[in-house]
Amino acid sequence: MLLLLKLELKINQLQKSKRISKQSDAYSNRDKNSAYEIKITSNYSSTRESYGSNSNYGSRTTNELIWVGEEDLKIGSYGIKNAMTYYNNSEYRVETPSCIPNKLSIGREVYEEKGALGYWPSYSEITPNQRANYLNWMKEGRRTELNDVGYIFIFFYGLEYRLLIQKKDKEIILKETRKLLDLYGHLSGSLTGYFGNFIFFNTIKDNINDLSLDTIKSFETIAPLEKYNAVKLAWFYLKNIPLTAEEAISVIKDNNESNSKSIVVKRIPELLERLFIHKYNQKYPEGMLLKVAKRDFDFNYHSASSGLYNEYIKIPNVLGINSQFSYCVKIWNESIEELKKASTVFYKGNSIDSIAVYSELPEQLKEITQHPLTKEVSNLIESAEGIDIYKIIDISDMAKILEMENSVDKLTLNQSKEISMLCKDFGYLVEPDINITNKVYRADDKVALFKVNGTENLSSYNIYSLILELGVAVANADGNIDKKEIDHMMNLLENNFVLSDYEKIRINALKNVLVRQTPSINGLGKRLKSSLDENKIKTVAEFIVGISAIDGNIDKTEIKAMKTLFKAMELETNFLEELIIKFQPSKNMAVEIISKSGDENLGEMIPPLPETSESIQLDHDKIQTILFNTKEIACILNEIFEEEEVEKPIEKPAIAKLPLINTKFDGLDSRYHELLNEILGKKEWELKHFEQLAKKYNQMPAGTLDVINEWADDILGDFLIIDEGQNLIVNTELIEEM
Repeated sequence: MLLLLKLELKINQLQKSKRISKQSDAYSNRDKNSAYEIKITSNYSSTRESYGSNSNYGSRTTNELIWVGEEDLKIGSYGIKNAMTYYNNSEYRVETPSCIPNKLSIGREVYEEKGALGYWPSYSEITPNQRANYLNWMKEGRRTELNDVGYIFIFFYGLEYRLLIQKKDKEIILKETRKLLDLYGHLSGSLTGYFGNFIFFNTIKDNINDLSLDTIKSFETIAPLEKYNAVKLAWFYLKNIPLTAEEAISVIKDNNESNSKSIVVKRIPELLERLFIHKYNQKYPEGMLLKVAKRDFDFNYHSASSGLYNEYIKIPNVLGINSQFSYCVKIWNESIEELKKASTVFYKGNSIDSIAVYSELPEQLKEITQHPLTKEVSNLIESAEGIDIYKIIDISDMAKILEMENSVDKLTLNQSKEISMLCKDFGYLVEPDINITNKVYRADDKVALFKVNGTENLSSYNIYSLILELGVAVANADGNIDKKEIDHMMNLLENNFVLSDYEKIRINALKNVLVRQTPSINGLGKRLKSSLDENKIKTVAEFIVGISAIDGNIDKTEIKAMKTLFKAMELETNFLEELIIKFQPSKNMAVEIISKSGDENLGEMIPPLPETSESIQLDHDKIQTILFNTKEIACILNEIFEEEEVEKPIEKPAIAKLPLINTKFDGLDSRYHELLNEILGKKEWELKHFEQLAKKYNQMPAGTLDVINEWADDILGDFLIIDEGQNLIVNTELIEEM
């Protein structure tokens, strides 16, 4: 009999719904600034009609219902405070399933399995023991644990009836419903849907214009997302307020064209939203004005109580013009792509505010995100020695900030690049730069930090820097660099080479480092020897003598330094003597021997490299002739860097091969099918073996892991490959579901 009643109820609902007349008023044609009225179409079915004509219910009227609001009610031995329910003084329930017939028997409280109440329960139809359970829950203030949400629905049916049919006690009913939702919403998606929709619908149906944006936003987590977005957008449209980036996010997440199922959205939502907001504000600094479709949006409410009430309100349909959100979807999807590397790093166990995650952020996001090491780096730079725009710091201090091993004397290539990147993150360029020299840092190295505006142009920087290194190395032969010599050398570079503004700044930065940390003469000599033939080495050697005597003199310590340099270049010492004699004044000219005491002997010819001379004066014109020959020297020195540049092997183009298609992997890019099939052949992979496997299929290891796990999370509900550092674990439980 109960089955027939429910079937009759369903037929009756369908018949009633067909008689609903929807209104056709188009809000797109009305004045947005005029008073906003919600037009309501409703359908009400009496409970007696919906539940059939079973004689058990008798012929009752709504007048027999007694509402007890915030007062107390006693049913049997159960005293209920703040009852907010209906009762009558009979053994029959009328109008609403929540009505408590006072004469129905009440059993004792019992434990029952979840779902024992069934669908659409009513107080009069549940067992006496279940009534005891319900009344005890009511007595305890409707806040205790429940094993079956059906009890909550029995109570809720009465709230629906009171507000929707009798149209009373709106404020206290919505407040109580929200409390129930907050307390029990986790138990049932159905409860969350009905209660959230009930609160939202009855809050906005009177007049959206009277609501604040904060009130509407308070429903984001409880209202159906499409309805929430429709109402929020209608509010912006009716108020003629541009849509902000923050409020566009929920709209884009629910857009069918957005990639909102990406693993990035789940892993690092805060970074994704921050990047999206930044891009949005660049395009719409004042926000985006909304357009509305001609056809209204129907916001419907279907009652939880079967057959009770259906109601529709019409609001401006901003969602009806989807094209106005195309750019937003585009930058949302772009942001997801740009954050995939950061997402992978985060997934490997790094915190969201770690230096590892920050390093993988796109530049736009770095610009608006505080660096995790801001305090440490700022303190270091503030306390660093500085000359003009340059700050001199020790590599060991930077390594300490990055928590690199204290025992490391010579940093690795990656560590050196990490230091360079850290400086760049704070707007500083570093000199020498590992990215230019390809030479790793030592812990005791010094570098210069500087800022520069404009384009980085380093067309021939390596050549200029090598000339400066050679000059400083010789000038520092006695451990004391003469500022005049360095100034002469800088003038030589700036006057005889075509230096960009950027190169001039960088050369000066290098100078500030070299005068504090002189390069090894031996090292420079061997570097030249390893890359040049004998004739070119001799040409460079002649130029070195020229820059050593750039001030017109060569002293004994400089000669000694050049002997060391020439030896490293495997040149004979007498070749150095020949060059010095070559640059001495002509025989008919007086030769000046200068001692450190200032004594002068003019007009006396001296033998080559006299042992007693503190300094030998050379012919200024001859020196300048050598120094002006910069083009030839630049070409020769350039060969050094061409020789040092690592040759990249030429890869043979891969022969096109059709990927293996596996129907088990539907939804996954076919390029990964064969690779995944091989991965599933083992329960555990060493990281290095996994990397080799990915390369075998011409895929990047990190990208492969991301793509497969993103697919698995969407299709199977979890990651398929678990990254545990040096090992990757295959989730065998998921394999069984495939």
